[in-house]
Amino acid sequence: MPNEMNHAEVAETLLYLDSHIESDNDIRVLSAAAAILRRVASGELRPVVHCKKCEFWENDSVHNYGMCRNPNVGSVKMDTDFCSFGVRKDGAE
Repeated sequence: MPNEMNHAEVAETLLYLDSHIESDNDIRVLSAAAAILRRVASGELRPVVHCKKCEFWENDSVHNYGMCRNPNVGSVKMDTDFCSFGVRKDGAE
């Protein structure tokens, strides 16, 4: 399973898992996932973009840090940092 999924991929994965429930543990896992999705839908949790995948990221060619050019953030970051102000380079959410 990939590390990053969009909302449609998450929903599709949960539907697939729901159709393959085999134990009480599976039900607990799906319940926990549903609780997270409810928090996302309510706006309590927001998607984030890792710095190295953000269009505002200006990478240092030698090190794993760089500068965030987003006016809401604008500081030196590690390329593994993330924030909710980011915009993916490919334009996806």
